[in-house]
Amino acid sequence: SRFIKRAEKEGPDQISAQAAAVVWFTDAQIPFAQFDNDLFKEFCAKIGHIQNEVIQFGSAKTMTEVLLPQLYSFCVAKMLREIAKWSAFFVTFDGWKRHGRKFVSQTYHGICPSTFTYSQLLLDLVEMRTEKFEQTLAATLHFRQEVWTKDFPNLVLAGGLADAAANMQAAGRSLFQDDPDDFSRCMCHQIQLVWKDSRDTGQ
Repeated sequence: SRFIKRAEKEGPDQISAQAAAVVWFTDAQIPFAQFDNDLFKEFCAKIGHIQNEVIQFGSAKTMTEVLLPQLYSFCVAKMLREIAKWSAFFVTFDGWKRHGRKFVSQTYHGICPSTFTYSQLLLDLVEMRTEKFEQTLAATLHFRQEVWTKDFPNLVLAGGLADAAANMQAAGRSLFQDDPDDFSRCMCHQIQLVWKDSRDTGQ
């Protein structure tokens, strides 16, 4: 891929640093325009001087229009290689907070039948404030199935699992309307809720 060729040309440390910066900026919600900030460039230069190695960051335009698409293509190819090993997959989803926003994550799990190697891919995040987010979750799962079926016609959805929260259960019912028995509640969370209720009521 272009990403591999670029890494070979510029060096793995260079590309790793750029990719790490993209992850950092994305996670911290820092605008990519900061790649053009003179103070950021000075900071990187000083760090490079301390490490005895100069790491060159491209402009914001280079990072968004060149590096990000190459990273995306690299990750997609790696993901498809992993999915190709599966004969079936299982989906789990859970709610979590980040920067004051609430999301529901969808993670896909599979096992390679020949090696019994387990792998997982977190591919979808749906913001809870999205209107009818349960239906949005279902739509993302159905989209995955449709896309994967084209390349992997024998890959089947084995089931789903979520915690016992009401919104998670609603999402599960929306996801598995045709096969409700394939959707399960997390037993560990059930036990935790029983313990919490018992503690709160003093029983």
